[in-house]
Amino acid sequence: MKKIILITIFSIFLTNCKGDDNTKTTYDEEIFKILAAGAFSGDNITTTAQNNVITNQSDWNSLVSLLATEHHDLSGVTINFNQENIVFVRDEPRPDGQYAIVVDKVLYTSKEVQVYIKKIVNNGGHQMPTQPFCVAKISKTNLPINFY
Repeated sequence: MKKIILITIFSIFLTNCKGDDNTKTTYDEEIFKILAAGAFSGDNITTTAQNNVITNQSDWNSLVSLLATEHHDLSGVTINFNQENIVFVRDEPRPDGQYAIVVDKVLYTSKEVQVYIKKIVNNGGHQMPTQPFCVAKISKTNLPINFY
């Protein structure tokens, strides 16, 4: 009889110890895949940084063509736009090749998807202007996607 009472009390205790989801923001880390990272050069350098979410085949084909001019062949990568989105991040123009960027993590909240970009500075690289970029695949979502 003591075991039944203890189990009942323990069960009630566990079910009543849930957090209040209305006051806390929960973060779930999303699995993502980096498809390409590098740097644009020459005529492919734009004047500003850009963060884009690609949601259709036409825009994906345009990006694949642009990346091919920088020797990144993504023509064999198939994207199912019913299940996946592409995140395309282009850093600001840099004076030389010692800069890089990558998608560091992707977090989902109840209100948005947070894409965190990591900027990297190393001592190597060529001595001409570049514009770092990164292309990653994430799960499709209807939530707004914000970059940090």
